[in-house]
Amino acid sequence: MKLLPIITFIFLSLGANCQTENKKIIYNQHFTDLVNLYKVHIDLDSLENYVLTDNIQDFAQDWDLSLVNLQDRSRILIRFKESPTFPHITFSSSITNLMNNSIDHAVAFYSLDPYFVVSELNADWAADCSFVPKGKEAAMGYGRSFYNEERNVQIITIIIAQDIPLLNTPTPINALRF
Repeated sequence: MKLLPIITFIFLSLGANCQTENKKIIYNQHFTDLVNLYKVHIDLDSLENYVLTDNIQDFAQDWDLSLVNLQDRSRILIRFKESPTFPHITFSSSITNLMNNSIDHAVAFYSLDPYFVVSELNADWAADCSFVPKGKEAAMGYGRSFYNEERNVQIITIIIAQDIPLLNTPTPINALRF
């Protein structure tokens, strides 16, 4: 009988920090405020199995949100950059801080179709990239950044995973848009 209150407490504690059946994702207040301020749409179906984590020791500490997939251990990092002077330089700088700078590893940046940028992302500029993350040679990194001039904000989303197919956009990268 002494175990029942402890088990109930653990169950309720875990339930309070997990995604629910109606697919509400739990994220920090700072990120929630940014999403509401800039009216960002989040497609929760794209983030299935991802949960909040504060374990970003391998990465820079200035990300607004860090998620981890409990099944495949892939990670998503999201940053809002308010009033960027040059969004493309901000994006490339974020990537080069995360990537392996060895001569054997390259980074590739991709321009996105202007119609896709306007119609799907509701943005004025966007780009994708692929890279090998520092200290994770077995993994791949994929990033997307998009900027909305009216809102004067840039969103950078990075996915780090073991299996990111070449020339395919990972589903979670499409989770955010204006």
